[in-house]
Formats: sequence, structure tokens, C-alpha cells
Amino acid sequence: MPLSLGPTTALASSTIEPARCAALIDACGTSAFPELLLDIASQIAAVEEIFAWERRAGEAPQVLAAASWLDDQQKRITSYAGRFFRSDPLVEQAGEPGFFLYVIGAAEIGFAEYRQICFDRPNFEHKMSFVRRQIDHTIVLNFYLKKGAANPDQAVANLSLLANLAIASLLREGRSGDVTAGLQRIEGKLKSRFPVLSPMECAVLARLALAFPPRDIARSLGIKPSSVKTYRARASAKLDHSDIASVLARVIA
Repeated sequence: MPLSLGPTTALASSTIEPARCAALIDACGTSAFPELLLDIASQIAAVEEIFAWERRAGEAPQVLAAASWLDDQQKRITSYAGRFFRSDPLVEQAGEPGFFLYVIGAAEIGFAEYRQICFDRPNFEHKMSFVRRQIDHTIVLNFYLKKGAANPDQAVANLSLLANLAIASLLREGRSGDVTAGLQRIEGKLKSRFPVLSPMECAVLARLALAFPPRDIARSLGIKPSSVKTYRARASAKLDHSDIASVLARVIA
């Protein structure tokens, strides 16, 4: 069963240093991005491999990012994108658009060859798949956990924030979907759910939700970089000083 990630106030953002978050955002679109994503994930949970892909209706998955501490990842990726994805329990799921988490154990993989190549040989016991689903477009970020790792439920709090940040960075880079449409959708959600916010406050928060750096937000809205911080602070005050990261996690889904 999928776990729908709604309000994430309970998630501890302190598990990832802000400087590393900024570095990950800046690295998106470069060869350093997947390696840095894996490095951060491996420090906050027992992750040994990451694999992000996108898929449009009727098409095979397209690789967005991949990195591993182990050998033969390319073989696993090629096998998955070519055949195995059709037997993946998360691909078989259908449902409303949103942001979901599936924790899938090796024992749940019914196709023996898929289980052997992608789980048994690299010694993976679970994969945590963060899924951003739209009507005709899905993005998946997989974290593969080695055998003997801590209970995967414990890793949810540590990896949810990282997954949201990584997927938002890929969206901002324009590698998976229309960023303009994404901004409009998020601004619409903010205006609908929080009518107390001004249009500029909604515009700033929408760009923060898609991991725009402050300098890019300022440039796109024609304001000073210092004003970005001001609008964010005003929005926080209007929302009774709610955790802005929690608010953005709800509207990005």
C-alpha cells in the first residue's frame, strides 16, 4: 500500500545540512548530481544505490539520474528499463496524481530474473520508491537499501525530504515536465489553500517549492534577492509562522 506524504512537519530537516541541499540543487543537470545525491542518502540511511527515472503513458522509463557504490549498475538499469519495469509492483499501481512512497522488499518481486539481477546479486533487501504521479507522467526516485539495514520505516523521515528536494531539482532543470506549468499549478494551490497570501508571496513560495535558488527567484520576478527573503518571512508570518518546508511539501504533490 502506498504511503501518501501529506504534511511533513514531523520530518527532521536537520538530518541534511542546508549547505549540502544547496550544493545538490546547484549540481542538478551535471554529472555530479547523482553522485552527490547518493553520497547524502548514504549518510542519512543505509543506501547503496540511487536510480531516478521518468515515464510517460505507454513508454518505457527514461533515466534521469543513477549512481551506485556497487558494480554492474548499468546492467541493472538496462534490464529494468527494457523489461523488468513491467513487473515492478509500483508500476502496477494506479491512482490519483500526487506524491507517494512505496517500500518494496525483494520478497515482493514475483519475476525471478528481476529479483535475482536487481535485488539478490547486489544484496539489496528493500527499495524505497518516491513517486510523483501525474495523469500521463510519472517520476520515480529509488533508494536501494542493503541487507541488514535498519527498519526501512525508520529511513522514511530521513529520505522523504531528500527525495522531495531531488525531484523538485529535476523539475526545475526542465528534464521532467514543464516547469512553467508546474509553477502555475503550485501558485494556484497556494492561492486556493492560503488566500491570505499575496500574489508575490505565492510566486516566491512556488519557486521555493521547485528548489529555485534565491538569485533565480529574484531574477524571474524582477525583484532584489533580499526581497525573496522578505516575502518568505511575510508568508511565514501570515501562516502563523508555520514551517514553510512543510507547507511546500503539501503543495508540490
